[in-house]
Amino acid sequence: MKNIGMKNIVLTGFIGTGKSEVSKELSRVLGWKAIDIDAEIEKSQRMKITGIFKQFGEQGFRDIETEMIKNLSKTKNVIISTGGGAVLRQENMDALRENGVIICLTAAPETILKRTSNNNDRPLLHVESTLKKIRDLLAFGMTYYAKADIIIDTENKTPQLKEEIAKALNLQQKQLDDILKLMAKQGSLVRVNETMYITKAVYEKIINVLKDFFSKKKEMTVAEFRDILNTSRKYALPILEYLDTQRITMRVGDVRKFLGKG
Repeated sequence: MKNIGMKNIVLTGFIGTGKSEVSKELSRVLGWKAIDIDAEIEKSQRMKITGIFKQFGEQGFRDIETEMIKNLSKTKNVIISTGGGAVLRQENMDALRENGVIICLTAAPETILKRTSNNNDRPLLHVESTLKKIRDLLAFGMTYYAKADIIIDTENKTPQLKEEIAKALNLQQKQLDDILKLMAKQGSLVRVNETMYITKAVYEKIINVLKDFFSKKKEMTVAEFRDILNTSRKYALPILEYLDTQRITMRVGDVRKFLGKG
């Protein structure tokens, strides 16, 4: 698996394969902004995708989509989620790949139908035989989807759940680790332990909060630190232990004292 360094992560795939959910989870894990191409198009055109199709036709929509992709692909350190048909134009793929790694999410036609059955914002699926239309479009687009750098099957998974998304992204785990380690090395992230990272800004904010806390008290418990971060012990304790290694704090029995040496 190639090391993608600091490139963007681009999610492609047919409608209903879980791009939006996976994009949100990746954004949470990496601390990168999630960009949805369709949402940006609707914002720029001030109308829904269905309205754009009605007013300009599919060709007109694809032209707008290509322009949006070319513009947003220049952005760095973002998660880009594309519409299902974005892969049909090679110029779109070229623009996305220039500054990103392309990941295609897949699912069976029946699964896609189930996931999209209550959504009326899918112009290409407004037909009498929706399942047949999905199968036809998937067959037509398969060659294009296969051009992705990584293909992940989301079949029989529920991308809405964090645990299921982690399974769906199993093929990328090493890749994500590489990205996080590189970001830590470059100073934009602080590596708390093997699996946990926080942004440099958050780390600096924690230091300042601790300085304020210890200006009023001599000792701090884990519970107090957890309350300061407004998080659970599961996340607070690893950060506190990292602060110990950096000689910001020092454990004395069940409490911490402030060293502030960092």
